Amino acid sequence: ADGATTPTLTGVTMTYVVNATPEIQASPTATQNADGTVTISYAIRDLDSASGTGSEGVLTPSFEYSLDNGSHWSAITSGLPGSATTVKAVDTVTPTNYTSYSATWTAKTQLNGSYAAQAKIRITVNDLQGANNIATAATAAFVLDVKNPTLGATPITVDASVTPAHLDLSASDDTSLQMCISLDNTQSNCVSYATSATLGLATDPDTAYVIFVDAKGNTSSASAVTPPTPTSVVIRDISN
Repeated sequence: ADGATTPTLTGVTMTYVVNATPEIQASPTATQNADGTVTISYAIRDLDSASGTGSEGVLTPSFEYSLDNGSHWSAITSGLPGSATTVKAVDTVTPTNYTSYSATWTAKTQLNGSYAAQAKIRITVNDLQGANNIATAATAAFVLDVKNPTLGATPITVDASVTPAHLDLSASDDTSLQMCISLDNTQSNCVSYATSATLGLATDPDTAYVIFVDAKGNTSSASAVTPPTPTSVVIRDISN
């Protein structure tokens, strides 16, 4: 390394490996559910799964994601349960059979604020042998939305001079949007988003709440307090 010392080779070990590459069945899938989680489904096999040393009958999976249709890949490092990457048994009696598995990824824990029209998941399985030990397969592109609805400059205003009170609302999202209007800040009785609504107030003053919910369960919320109705008003004529 320093140009002056001659390296010395003290020994050589040659390992001869005979190993069939594990396989992932064509077309694994990834789908984002209404609650925002992503279900990854795949099937695997290893034609010589009964042989080898230290990993007979099992494959070890790992997962990556892409937000640009597979041009760039990054490891999924959070949001997967520990069981997703533990060893997975394959059929050793009939090794030509595929064994199906699925994993649920809470993508928001790693990619909060992201929206991708062409997201993909790539699955890798490893039989831990000395060669031909890795197989990969990617899902088709799907829409991944872990971005909360965007609130307008004034997301909610209340006109309590009328009964029921009149509300003006402002929010937007990449997907369809619902709004849940209440006096107790609960996500119930949700309806399709509109820029105006009405709400019966219970007290004077009162607080109106709105939770905006998109198609994948991402939420943003806002509130507005009504001014109290003036009391003991005195009117005077101060003209001459």
